[in-house]
Amino acid sequence: MNETYNKIVEDITRIAEMHNMVERVDHGEISKLISTRDYKYPLIYFLNEYVRENADASVVVYKMHILACSSVQNGEGDMLEVQSDMLQILMDICNILQNHKYFRNTYKIVDNIVYFPFFERFDDNITGYRAEVYIQAGLNKNPCQAPFNWNDDINNH
Repeated sequence: MNETYNKIVEDITRIAEMHNMVERVDHGEISKLISTRDYKYPLIYFLNEYVRENADASVVVYKMHILACSSVQNGEGDMLEVQSDMLQILMDICNILQNHKYFRNTYKIVDNIVYFPFFERFDDNITGYRAEVYIQAGLNKNPCQAPFNWNDDINNH
């Protein structure tokens, strides 16, 4: 259970890309989502808010936000339909992350997953849901494996 942030990003991307309703998967800062105009929808977009190290248990917890969104065409009725679809896609992805044997043996979802609806006006109107997910992964705390030059006495510097 010693996985890097890069591996977590790869795994979430792989899960989302396998979903038959998802057209595009991306990640990064929210400003990237706002400034990019060529997205195909439905879109899965995720970002990491912070990483918390638990020194006692040799684990790290990543607070991730995973968004499922699509454009809204025909007003409020369409918005409810799109939000419902995006919530289902997001729940499908989180279910695989929580319950598939590979991911269950690699990561641990801590706390409950909370889903928040949203609506944003950019060049187009998008709506969907954002999941707040806490992913716990192992942390190698062995100083002998860290890239330090231990040939020098640390007290002499």
